[in-house]
Amino acid sequence: MPQASELGPDEVVFRLFREHFIPDGQKYPNGEAFIPSSIDHDDAKKRGTPVRVTVWDQALTTPSQAKFIWGFNQPVMVFKIRVRDVIQLRARIQRLSMAVVRDPLIATDKAGAEGHCGFEGLDRNKDEPRTKYKTLLDEVAQLCHESARL
Repeated sequence: MPQASELGPDEVVFRLFREHFIPDGQKYPNGEAFIPSSIDHDDAKKRGTPVRVTVWDQALTTPSQAKFIWGFNQPVMVFKIRVRDVIQLRARIQRLSMAVVRDPLIATDKAGAEGHCGFEGLDRNKDEPRTKYKTLLDEVAQLCHESARL
């Protein structure tokens, strides 16, 4: 499988969140919103890729397109993340597996599918203490900035 290309530092991605991931009075989602799902793990195993959490390249996909592609009917919040911030966090905490990579959806012809990306390095490493893992996810969540509600 060819290696996915990492997005550049000047690019911005977004992630869709259901409101229960945003604690009352908080400006960013909690870290639980970045825990890879069993579907993320199964997909990685099937495709032979690292585990990836879905984010979208804002230059290629609108939040409305992403919501439609995922089939979300309930309200969602859209949070942007600058790739530069992810790269800086990766360097600061020395988590070299952390990256935002292109991962276009090829099984659909829906508008915006080419903007699908994966946020790698968010799965818990073997023997990683739970407290360290929770801190990582909370730090990633703090990189987010709300941009819309749909």
